[in-house]
Amino acid sequence: MKHLLRTSLFLLLVSCGPKNRPTPISSDIATTLEMARSRPTPERATVRVTVKVKSDPLGVAGSTGGGLVVDRPGRLFLEVFGPLGSSLVKVASDGTGLSVLLPKDERQLLAPSAEEALREISGGAIGLDDLAGLLVGDLPFDAAELKATHVLEDGRHQAELVAPGGIQVVADLEPAIGTPIHVVARDQDGVTMVEANFGPFEADESGMLWPTEVEVLLPAVELTSSLRYKTWKPVDEAPPVFDLTAPEGFTTEDLEEALRGLAPPPAE
Repeated sequence: MKHLLRTSLFLLLVSCGPKNRPTPISSDIATTLEMARSRPTPERATVRVTVKVKSDPLGVAGSTGGGLVVDRPGRLFLEVFGPLGSSLVKVASDGTGLSVLLPKDERQLLAPSAEEALREISGGAIGLDDLAGLLVGDLPFDAAELKATHVLEDGRHQAELVAPGGIQVVADLEPAIGTPIHVVARDQDGVTMVEANFGPFEADESGMLWPTEVEVLLPAVELTSSLRYKTWKPVDEAPPVFDLTAPEGFTTEDLEEALRGLAPPPAE
């Protein structure tokens, strides 16, 4: 388990030479960012997925089918099936807590205050709904301030932002439709907290854009999850799958301690 370190190092450049000028912000890229932030995204849907997941701490690795339910803000459910169709792992969030069920081992990892823990370690920048939003192609960090812009060689627009708590965000965006291609958030010392890569987006009959593939990496907890989506199905009401109660006979372990263990040590 890697710990995020808070040292907040600042390089003070003092010389008689000319000072570095701030990178100019392109109005075109600022427009693309605004398009990404204002683009309607799915709030409540179910979808069948092909999942590749790997986490050494959780003892989970494999590629198989699964199901995803998203009910924003903050509620999500992901079930990964084993080779014979049995449940390999179930991840559920009720908007406040987070549960990881490992049915084969009759084991649960539970963080009853996961939202609070994530906000604490990220200076308020990341919560459960940000993770749920990533899965439906929503660009997180709405409160982040735009600091610099770039046009990359392949034509994508890149925005550098600073979120509350000093979180550094780099977002590569598709300029034509304002969808994310790659998003990475790093702490004050440049250590990656969360990273996401997006496949192409497809429009449904209403014009809503849905991602076809999302890969989410949480390096600090050694978790990589790649989801390839089949047909999305918007729903008026999500199924009741967000209960964090462990089945009878399961052993419950503390996931929240692991989440809070990612927090940087207090400044001396």
